[in-house]
Amino acid sequence: MQSSVQIQDGSGLEVLSQLNAAFQTLASCNSGSSEPSETYPAMFWLDTSGTNAVLKQRNAENTAWVERGTFINNEFHSVDRTQIIVRELTLSTDWEGDTVPLTQEIAVSEMTATDAPTIVLVPAGTHSEQMEQKAEFAKVFRGITSSGKITFYATEATTVSLTLQMQLIK
Repeated sequence: MQSSVQIQDGSGLEVLSQLNAAFQTLASCNSGSSEPSETYPAMFWLDTSGTNAVLKQRNAENTAWVERGTFINNEFHSVDRTQIIVRELTLSTDWEGDTVPLTQEIAVSEMTATDAPTIVLVPAGTHSEQMEQKAEFAKVFRGITSSGKITFYATEATTVSLTLQMQLIK
């Protein structure tokens, strides 16, 4: 979406319409198949003209676009060939073992033994449900990567399923 981010005088409805269009433009990184007509230093543009969308950023002098990376199969690859993989993982209530530590494996096809992903809890539901999920996640004390999976270790079995987000930079 590409609209002006400069708001012109007008009626309340006209100004509201311009504001909504400007916010959509900013939220979509000026997404479009041609470059925005208005440019500013450091602004982003998601160029959708090719097979894969390319994220570009205006240089500090506002004289040229600098390519920051490409989306390939909905995964971002920075120009330095860094790949950022984001996955939603679910820890179930099914843990292996009768003694501590209990274990649970989650398949992640891109994972290698040397990877070090960042994993965070994504609580959902009411405030009390989120607090329960946080308390349950505290039972998990370690995650070890290996080829194609992450093995989680816990001091006791979780009583609710937990949604996690994994970010892996390769």
